[in-house]
Formats: sequence, C-alpha cells, structure tokens
Amino acid sequence: KSALYEANMRGIPEESKSVFRNIYSDEQRLALDISNGRFEWTASLMKTEYLNLKGWSDSRKHINNITPAFEILINELGDRTPKDYSNREVLDLINKMRQQALKTSTIRRRLGLIRTVFNYVSKMYDLHDELRHPFVKFDIPDFGIDKVERPDFTQEQLELLRTKVKDSNDEISGLIAIMMETGLRISEACSLQRRDLKNLNDLYPFLTLHRNPSRPLKTKNSQRFVPLVGVAYDYAKAVDGTWLFPKYVDLLTTKIKNDSASAAVNKRLKAWLGDDAPTCHSFRHTLNTRLRDVSCPEDLRKELG
Repeated sequence: KSALYEANMRGIPEESKSVFRNIYSDEQRLALDISNGRFEWTASLMKTEYLNLKGWSDSRKHINNITPAFEILINELGDRTPKDYSNREVLDLINKMRQQALKTSTIRRRLGLIRTVFNYVSKMYDLHDELRHPFVKFDIPDFGIDKVERPDFTQEQLELLRTKVKDSNDEISGLIAIMMETGLRISEACSLQRRDLKNLNDLYPFLTLHRNPSRPLKTKNSQRFVPLVGVAYDYAKAVDGTWLFPKYVDLLTTKIKNDSASAAVNKRLKAWLGDDAPTCHSFRHTLNTRLRDVSCPEDLRKELG
C-alpha cells in the first residue's frame, strides 16, 4: 500500500496501475470495479463465463476450440465490451485473419464462436446493450472460393486397403476397415461397442449408432443403422471384447481419443498409399460417391451418412 501511495504521489498512472495489479488479485479487482460501478463485461470475461455456464471450464477440447478466436480478437481489437467493437473493426479483423492464411470457412467459424459467446452471456445476464454488437451479422469477402474439396479414394486404393487390412488384425487396420465400408467418422468408429453390432450371424448384419456418454452425436439425425459388409464385417465379427477399439478409449472416463486415432490412421494410410493419400475423413465422401455411382437414392445416402 505504501508503494501504491508513492506511485500516486508521483503522478504516474501506469506505475499506479502496475502496483495496483500486484497488490490485489483478479477477483478483488473485479469486486472493486463492481462496487464502484466500473465493472464491464469484456470479451475475456465473457469467454470465461461462457465456459463456466456451459460446464466446460475444465474441458480442454472446448477451451482449445474457443481460445484461438478470442486470442486474435483481443490481440487485434483489444479486450472490450461487445458493444464497443465496430463493424469496421470486424472487417479489419477479417482481413487480418486472411493475412494469416486462414481459410474463409475457419474465419466464419471463429467469428461465429465470438457471436455465440457474446449472445449467450448477454442473454443469461440480461445485458441488452451488449446484444447490439457487430458480430451478429458479418460478410466475409470471397467466402468459399478457397475451399479445397477432399479427394476420394480411388477404386485401386480401396482394393489395396482391403488386402492390407485382411493381412493385419490390429486396431488401426480395424478402424480403416470399419470407416472404409461404413463412412463413419473417426470418433463414431472409436466409440463402437460389441453391443452396437447386430445380426452378425444372420443374412443382413448391421451396426447401430446412437447417442451415449462417450458418443455425443452432432444431431438427433446422426443416429442411424449402417450395414456391415466386407472387411468391416470381418473385423467386427472377430472382436470379442466390450469395445471394438479399446486402445482409443479412456476406460476410466469412456472418453474417446479420436485425435490419437486420427493421427495413427492417417499415418498408416500414408505408409500404405503414399504421402499424397487422402485422410481418413475422405472415407465418408468416398462412400457417398460409391453409393451414388450405383444409383442409390439420395435420401438413403443421406440416411447412411
């Protein structure tokens, strides 16, 4: 307190602020701002409160998803209240992200995250003024022009993969087999359990995909039934444990290690097909193409995907 008094007496505001920050914790400074009528919901506070309200304050996945958007916002435009940002500044922010070689789809997603956080916290605390911010609606110049379509696997590549996975019974090969013939996402495949497999000894075997604690599907329509054929059926029928891919499941929390699985599968695909091999997510696009090529009705293709 003596240091703060001396700094004030010398009349150097920045020195006073520095000493003030060292004396009091973040919570104490916030309490003083509230009691003195100076408190403002800045972008960083809204991000923290959003994670708290959603129950994600300890979720590394959600924190890592939101943080890049708010880092560039605060670094470029400052840590201010939502209503204090201007439309022109949002355009400047978009241009800055373009300079960083971010794709327009990534820019839209990050600005959308900022909008979601601002809207959610503002509505929860009846901050009507803060709902009038420029992230409600924005235009990204040349949106979508830089989109790069994921390449499909060729028929020759699929045949080679089928031969490879038949000669190998490890979980990485099993993931390739399942995704190749079902079009499942990596997280969906990793979360499969033995009980999800149906009619394995009958004429029409299939798997069921439904929401559970380890599989938070994107939408209700993500629930579906998918036929089990070829190498996918062979791998599924050979599994005798609870999980089809226990290596990529935290057995204590049942959380899916989809990032590790994706990296492992993509590495295997490159080893088998070369450095220019499509990624495992291309199995989804490839299955849709295969179904379309045999005149499978569009509604059925959408249902399977």
